[in-house]
Amino acid sequence: MLSVGVDIVEIDRMARIIDNGDDAFLNRVFTAYEIRRSKKFSLKAEYYAMIFAFKESFVKALGLGFTRLSRPGDIDVHLANQENGLWIAKNTKARFKGQRIDFLDLQFHRVGKHIVCNLVIHEEGLCVKRNSKEKIY
Repeated sequence: MLSVGVDIVEIDRMARIIDNGDDAFLNRVFTAYEIRRSKKFSLKAEYYAMIFAFKESFVKALGLGFTRLSRPGDIDVHLANQENGLWIAKNTKARFKGQRIDFLDLQFHRVGKHIVCNLVIHEEGLCVKRNSKEKIY
């Protein structure tokens, strides 16, 4: 089975949140790791837009949405480092029980003043193993 999630985030909206010092929003939506990591990026608004678009795309692909999660901050995203991956907080894992996530195909695009995230979740048997030359059917 394939599941698809797509989201678009306005970069200027994230810039306004950062410029206004809206720490309550940042702490509700992003994990402590993601906030610390943002300090390494000169384009913080783009960084936050990418992370937020990823989280939205992920829950959309699962058909859950954030209404069935306690908050977006329960999903911890590690991008652009040696620990690339997705971590889900222990208190949220139960909500994903039964969801098969064997492989994520992720693409980010900057389109004007927006970040677009396309995410495809593959279940085992439908994905190409990283060292394989097999095609997806």
